[in-house]
Amino acid sequence: MPKKSSAKPPEIERLLARVKYAERLRQDADNRYGYSRSIMEYQGEYASVIPTWLSGIQMVPINEVYAYVKTFVPTVYSRDPYIAVNPKGQSWIVGSKILELAVNAYWRDLRLKKQVRRCIHDAILAEGWIKVGYSSSLGSIETEAGEQSLQPSEYVKSEEIFALRVSWKNMVRDPDATDGIHDARWVAQQIIVPLEAVKNSSLYENTKDLRPNYVVEMASSDRRLGPSYKDEQEYVELWEIWDRDAERVYTISEGANAFLMNKKWPYKFDGFPFVLLRFNENNDEAYAPNLISPWEPQLWEKIKLRAMMLDHIKRFGRQLAAEKGSLSRAEVDKFQKGISGSIIFHEQGKQPPNPIPYPQIQTDMYAVENRIDLDKDNISGQPNAVRSAPQRTQSRTLGEIDRLISAFQSRQNDPQGIVEDFSSEVAYKLIGLMQQYLPARRFVRATQLDMGEIVQGFTDEAGNPRFDGTGFTFSKKEIQDVEFDIEVRAGSTLPLDKQNRIESMVSIAKLGPTIGVTPGDELSRVLGKNLIAEFDMPEITAAYERVLKKFRAMEQTAKAAAFAKNQMTQEKIADLKATVLSDGAVVAPGPV
Repeated sequence: MPKKSSAKPPEIERLLARVKYAERLRQDADNRYGYSRSIMEYQGEYASVIPTWLSGIQMVPINEVYAYVKTFVPTVYSRDPYIAVNPKGQSWIVGSKILELAVNAYWRDLRLKKQVRRCIHDAILAEGWIKVGYSSSLGSIETEAGEQSLQPSEYVKSEEIFALRVSWKNMVRDPDATDGIHDARWVAQQIIVPLEAVKNSSLYENTKDLRPNYVVEMASSDRRLGPSYKDEQEYVELWEIWDRDAERVYTISEGANAFLMNKKWPYKFDGFPFVLLRFNENNDEAYAPNLISPWEPQLWEKIKLRAMMLDHIKRFGRQLAAEKGSLSRAEVDKFQKGISGSIIFHEQGKQPPNPIPYPQIQTDMYAVENRIDLDKDNISGQPNAVRSAPQRTQSRTLGEIDRLISAFQSRQNDPQGIVEDFSSEVAYKLIGLMQQYLPARRFVRATQLDMGEIVQGFTDEAGNPRFDGTGFTFSKKEIQDVEFDIEVRAGSTLPLDKQNRIESMVSIAKLGPTIGVTPGDELSRVLGKNLIAEFDMPEITAAYERVLKKFRAMEQTAKAAAFAKNQMTQEKIADLKATVLSDGAVVAPGPV
């Protein structure tokens, strides 16, 4: 570790002190709310985080943290959200529709589903962060061939918009902020990269005398790999600080005596290029409890009780009473090995070894464990039934289980809304980046229904429509001045499994007559086709396809007959006109 230099300008010293103080506060919150401890419990490392009051107990880990996380994530985010862009005036209707189709397409192109799910996972155990931006907004990130890259990520490309999950362990913020980062004056990201990559990058300046913060030795002495290998890699710790008051972006390091970056704020959208996700609020404090710590004491009590039960059972198999001298050393050895079929000889007239009698385990322990489970479920809001685990009920009826699941779904409405708000904030910043940096014309898929709303705005210079039947292209010019509001369509991120899809389609079919769906029309046929496909029965699907073909043939025949009839009518009208005119009659103007 290099020695700190006293030649740093006071401004850099002040920024470093600010960041280090915020780092200590984040560590205090970690210790207080157990962010890192929850992560280790999720990973199954219970022995490393055992409380002092459980020391000396042979622990039986029950990894309910893992079960909780794996159940929670898909209940709030299973599908990409549908982002609705609403115009703030009639003149922005076409532009808003373009933005709506474009931002939903960008969401898929950037593979944001994976990033958002990782953020939700982080937020359950600590905090979730996403960073959005334009990769070249602060300078080029490109490197020469063979050089180390600053961003070795397939999600961040040169001169392109990106949205990337950032670990909560690499983020600090204004300690005076009490509303996430909405009232923060500054936010800083810790970036640890190879020193060589920083020096080779044109993104930073004043790197000639930059000193490493860490040196990592990489060695191998495995004879199977040939001669011993040893290498050293130098790393530098950078702090990228986004200062809202000064509207500037700084990059500093303890190993540098000058700014590595000092540039104007590049983005025009409101707020930081970071979006924070957390499921609990803690008024008047910068950090909040995660979703694990409130019911963690009950989990530890359950683990302790289960360990006591197991310890009681084990006593029957390991404690025996025997008369002294009743067994020889060889017989004792056979007895301890417990080999099946072995014969143990004891001295004549002496009693063979007998188990020490213990009282039966207290039946109250099961009631206590059930009560602990009820307390834990009451706090977490996640009963065993929703985790595909057996659920003890009073009547053992399906209705009671359904009520438990329904109560859980009601409890999940709040986190679902939080995830939707988080997604809409990410989408808002993505649209701001598109309006500012869209690098070239983009192609977006669209349906005929979408085009019906905006076709008048999609013509080329010659006035011809640009919609090719599958989508259209647009440029920055067509969207940069649009004023809009954003919302994520409620429930669009929730899972739509086979049963839910079937129930939804059946509900539409029952509602059909009241909303204008009639038997045999196009919508009813599409509905029937999708409904039958869900049952995965090829014979029925094939039969329904034949029925649809007959319907289409009948429609074509009816259209042809109607066309022929119309032609005959027109011909008769023309003959009648000719006859009247040949007789010298005056034909009154107007339709016939």
